[in-house]
Amino acid sequence: MNHLSPVATPEILAEHIENTAVFASGTTHYPSQSVDPRSELSDHHQELRRCFEEVFEKCRQRDTICCCQLKTHTGFESTKMNPNHHNRHILERLLRNDDLARNPYLKWSKQDLATAPTARRIPFPNEDNDVSAAYRHALEVADTERQFPFMELPKDIRMIVYGYALTYEMVQTSRPSLLSVCRQIREEGSPTFFRVDDFRIHWETSGRKDSFQPKIRRDTLQWLGIIGPSQVENLHHLLLQNKAPAQPYRVDLSCGDTSKWSVAVRGPDHSLPSCPRKEFRTRGAMLADMRENGAEWLLPVLFPLQITKFIKSMEEAIQRTQKGMDLFADHCGHGKSVKPSIKGIEMVVRAFAAMMDSDGFD
Repeated sequence: MNHLSPVATPEILAEHIENTAVFASGTTHYPSQSVDPRSELSDHHQELRRCFEEVFEKCRQRDTICCCQLKTHTGFESTKMNPNHHNRHILERLLRNDDLARNPYLKWSKQDLATAPTARRIPFPNEDNDVSAAYRHALEVADTERQFPFMELPKDIRMIVYGYALTYEMVQTSRPSLLSVCRQIREEGSPTFFRVDDFRIHWETSGRKDSFQPKIRRDTLQWLGIIGPSQVENLHHLLLQNKAPAQPYRVDLSCGDTSKWSVAVRGPDHSLPSCPRKEFRTRGAMLADMRENGAEWLLPVLFPLQITKFIKSMEEAIQRTQKGMDLFADHCGHGKSVKPSIKGIEMVVRAFAAMMDSDGFD
């Protein structure tokens, strides 16, 4: 299927008009094999198409709804969902479940909503046509204005709270707002934030093709410099990525066994790194499956001799990577006591590059 860029010009859209059915917004499209162009639809079906597209756009704008649920591709505003009643209801359920996750009061019964303001001594709102909505709004406003003596809690309790509050599904690129409340919270919570969350490390190669040198990309180096050596030491979970289309590898720096490095198996694109539908497999598990069942499940086009060579290549790749991680452990420690540095992360990048370089056929 051909994809159009979100910034496609009218000329580009005109060139592809025969092969695509473009959304009303002009930025998203479906394949014409299953969807008729809008100009061929009746007024009724055009209204159905418009309703579907409105719900789809709402879902697409939610950073908590993974693109795999919309049957889209990361970086392209396209969908394989046909614009019909059934798929519109699927999208509406996605929005509803996302709203429930964002606002727990939506799950409360009307009786619970009516009794909560009394228990919390919140003034009863002026009732309108939607009584439940009025109570929910009153509780939400009270929550935003509510003060809690958080800093009076024992430090060990505060550290537990940080562990829950600073764990995110999205890959982090900046400090969360909680760490900007005050200096004490920033000093207490920052180590937990950098220790428990995933952080993407981009790398690139320099030099000639026959003697390339892997290195951390400049923007990533700048970010590491901004957070400082004291927080770099707290980084435990990295997502190593060379080029954007490729799936990043998950690396736990506290685990020295490189066969435990994991990558998302082949499947749909995911905009949420921790999407529950995203299946990760470790290199060791993939290699064990290949030894037992062959590589047909992964690369069905390979011949038996190629399968043997591919398995051997994977074994050598893991061995090379392990040597690099052993150097990292000697420099930065291992286990829970590991304290990474920029130099140590560069060692991990070189180890990862060695795996990718030897992963395949000569």
